[in-house]
Amino acid sequence: MRRWSDAWKRRGVAGCRLIVAIGLVVAIAGCGTTVETPADEATAVAQTRELGLPYKVMLVGDGVMTDADPGIRAAAESLGPVEVDDQAYWGFALSKPDWYDWRTEWSQLIDTYDPDAVVALFGVHDTYAHGVGGGPPDPGGTEWQSWYRLQINAAMDILTDRLATVYWIGMLPVGDPVASERIRANNEIVREVVQSRPTGRYLEPDPVFVADGGAARLFDPVSGFALRKDDGVHMCAAGAGILGLALATAIADDLGTGVGSAFLTGQWRSTDSFLDHAPENCRISAP
Repeated sequence: MRRWSDAWKRRGVAGCRLIVAIGLVVAIAGCGTTVETPADEATAVAQTRELGLPYKVMLVGDGVMTDADPGIRAAAESLGPVEVDDQAYWGFALSKPDWYDWRTEWSQLIDTYDPDAVVALFGVHDTYAHGVGGGPPDPGGTEWQSWYRLQINAAMDILTDRLATVYWIGMLPVGDPVASERIRANNEIVREVVQSRPTGRYLEPDPVFVADGGAARLFDPVSGFALRKDDGVHMCAAGAGILGLALATAIADDLGTGVGSAFLTGQWRSTDSFLDHAPENCRISAP
C-alpha cells in the first residue's frame, strides 16, 4: 500500500494544479466545470510514469458506475501510472445481496487486488423496497435509515480492510422525485459514516447534476451536452467526465500532487457504453 504516493513524494514531483475560478472559462466539450489546464501537465505525468509504480484503483457500484467508468478511468489514468479495475455490477445495490453478495465478493476483491483506492458509486436501487437480507421493506422510514447505516458501516469495514482510501461519490438525483428525496436521505447517512473513517472521502454530487427542486438535470447548462441518459439515471459522456474530474481532484489532493483537464476531450467519450441502455439523448445537445 501507498507505494506510488510515497515514491512520488520522494521524487518531489510538482504536479500541476486544478484552478476553478469565476470568469475563467476553457471550452471543454461536455463539461460545465471551469478549469485551466497547466502548461506543465505533460511533464508532470511523464515524470511520475518513470517511477513505474502503479497506483491501483478499484471501482465498485452498479450500472451508473459502469456508465461512468470511461470518464473515471481516463481521469485516474491522467494522474500518472494508474491501474483501474472495474468491479461494478449492473443492477446491484447494498440492499440487494441476493442479486450480488457484496460482503463476500468485496472481501475477496480487496484481498486479491489490494487497491490503494476504492471508488464507490451507486444509482437508484437503494431507494426501492427490496426487503431482502434482513432489510426493512420501506426505504423511506426510520427503520430503513438505521438498517442502511449498518450496511454502509459494513461496506466501509470491508473496503478499508487493507487501508485503501475509499472515495464514495454520493448518489445523483434521478427523474423520480420520490426516489430523489430518498437519495438525499441516503446520502446524508453515507456522508456521516464515510467521513467518520480516517481513509473515507465522501464526494458531494456536483451541483450541475441537480435541477430546480432537486430533480435530475439531463443537460449541462454551460455546454448544452447531455449529462444523463433519457432514463434520468445512467450517464452520458459529459456527466462521466465531470465525475472523473471530481475524483481525480480528490485523489490528487490526498497525494499532494495536481490534476489537469486534458483527459476530458479524450477518445473515451466515444465509447459504446454511452449508447447502451436508454441512449437517445447522449447523441444530442439540449433542445
